[in-house]
Amino acid sequence: MKFFLFIKLAAISAALVGCGGGSSGPTPPISGGSSVSSSSSSSVSSLAGCEKYNSVQGFASLNSGTTGGADVGAGNNLVTVTTGNDLRSALTSGSYASLPLTIYVDGLITWENANNQPIRITRSNLSIIGRPNAEFLGVGIEIRDGASNLIIRNLKMREYPQSRGTGDLISLDGRNGPIRKIWIDHNELHNSRAAPEGICSTQDCHKDYYDELVSGRGDVGEVTISYNYLHSSWKTSLWGSSDTDNSQRTITFHHNHWENVGSRLPLFRFGEAHLFNNYYYDVSESGINSRMGAVMRIDGNYFEQVRNPIVSIDSAELGFWTVEDNFFQEITQSNSSCNGSTPPCYGKHQESTIEGHTPPYSYSLMPVEEVKEYVIESAGVNKIEACL
Repeated sequence: MKFFLFIKLAAISAALVGCGGGSSGPTPPISGGSSVSSSSSSSVSSLAGCEKYNSVQGFASLNSGTTGGADVGAGNNLVTVTTGNDLRSALTSGSYASLPLTIYVDGLITWENANNQPIRITRSNLSIIGRPNAEFLGVGIEIRDGASNLIIRNLKMREYPQSRGTGDLISLDGRNGPIRKIWIDHNELHNSRAAPEGICSTQDCHKDYYDELVSGRGDVGEVTISYNYLHSSWKTSLWGSSDTDNSQRTITFHHNHWENVGSRLPLFRFGEAHLFNNYYYDVSESGINSRMGAVMRIDGNYFEQVRNPIVSIDSAELGFWTVEDNFFQEITQSNSSCNGSTPPCYGKHQESTIEGHTPPYSYSLMPVEEVKEYVIESAGVNKIEACL
């Protein structure tokens, strides 16, 4: 068992510093915004530098926020790992079972060096943060068994075949205990949609060879997915594995870059989702799919070359949405109205199907005309190294 252990004996300062502030260690994220009944339209520039990027917004900001492995009172226990076996050893070490833990990934995590197993997270109060060369190839992360208060940042993850497990690069499984307070931020997640350079060959890289990039099932809530680059995938982000997976999930997606994808951006059953300031480009089948009574607020998003940007299709019951200030360019759509109470429901991406829905927190919404350039520049890995 090889992993390099560093224990920071001094408690972390509660104050955040700017990216150029010269901090000698990681800074904990701000606990998050107050719970209010309406959204804030204040500019994203109201937060500066690392304070902006280390401040969790959305559902993961509620109920004292999501802090991961940072804990001012207990200190911050730091581990650096270079292989999948190192990572698993750190996750299951009895030395940290009841302590907050930050794990830095510095190297290539593969199916082989993870002992041909997915990386399973069943503990709480944890951050997994990638160094500039961190990468997961052919292996995924499974969050399960009641894990809570987790942060996953700055990881490049790609090509996890369904034959090896779930097929989801990051999966949140709340069937054996509620999953709460998860922040997935500034990662790059992708598969292959054509003859790839990675795991699957030209002849077997079909639509179902991989599954989702990030997904959740069962009792999952208080989750924020932000500033990720999600691309080159047929099936992308599924929340609720079937029409009977009836859980009141609460997920926020903001400032994500979705590109060269087929569908499920996300596919969302039941519960509540909020999507703001995301950039969608080159979507071949369908974008946001609200189903089985799910309620969404969709505001300030930029859709370009997208087929069926906001729909309710392929379930027994419709989902609903409030839309405001979205931008649509080069949109195509299938021929169907939204009349009636059952799917399919196409062609309502510019109209709300439920009026005035707002999430239970404040958030910073940037003007939609600024979203494309900002998200392309800001989303993905190695954009905020000095803030980690």
